[in-house]
Amino acid sequence: MKTLYLSAFGILSLGLSINVAAADTPEANALAYNAAFETGAASGTSPQTFSEMLICSAVWGRWEYAASSAVDQKFTGSLRRELSAANAKRRKISWQREARREMDEDDDTAYFESQRADAETYADKIYAAYANNEEGGMNRMMDWLGSCK
Repeated sequence: MKTLYLSAFGILSLGLSINVAAADTPEANALAYNAAFETGAASGTSPQTFSEMLICSAVWGRWEYAASSAVDQKFTGSLRRELSAANAKRRKISWQREARREMDEDDDTAYFESQRADAETYADKIYAAYANNEEGGMNRMMDWLGSCK
């Protein structure tokens, strides 16, 4: 699991953060989100374990909520298609199914649910940083989404 965690943090530490506050239009904000997503997608990281896949599912679930709750149509209309609420819902389900397939046959349901709960908690922290406009919060969210494309 550390491969994806370290890579996600490594990208942010390279100074590839984007200042969303500097963008003064919904379209410019969306371009910043798109660029951060592309950075995550180009990072070369992807989930390797079913725990990481569950994190991907959970982060996409948080993004589905954020994208479907956005009231500014100029913003949502300027996002990449991959960042739409409809795609987020599909990615959430897809990653959860992939995690179930990846889970070892000898792993029981309780273990899966425990790992899913941990992933949900981790995704909550990512989302909280994003929703509270913490420094790097948007980049971290987009980096995870890009890595979990």
